[in-house]
Amino acid sequence: MKQEEGRLSKIAITEISKERLKSTFKKLFQKNQFDDYETVFNQWIEDGVIEDNPFNEIEEKSHYLPHRGVFKELSTMKVRPVFDASCRGKNSSSLNNCLEKGQNLLEEIFSNLLRFRKEKNRRCV
Repeated sequence: MKQEEGRLSKIAITEISKERLKSTFKKLFQKNQFDDYETVFNQWIEDGVIEDNPFNEIEEKSHYLPHRGVFKELSTMKVRPVFDASCRGKNSSSLNNCLEKGQNLLEEIFSNLLRFRKEKNRRCV
């Protein structure tokens, strides 16, 4: 594959992407997992987690998260979709880059809960 300044050319990237897509579809159809994967998304539509995008809106400016399925034979959930929020489009940021960065407050939850329980009999002013 042709490399330009340490990077793969657009043609090489396209070919790699096509081969990966073909490989993924082969695996899905060989193991009859495509139906299981589709069932998850149909259930999400039914539950209101996601919504179907009308075909006429596909060309409008929007961001779609690429995804792939993780399959586990010995699990209660046969397939689990995994989304790639670090993927970015041409001249745009990824969803991960748009998140607000700040202090990790998870570490303070335990002490705050303990303090709240300890002082539950105090009146609020």
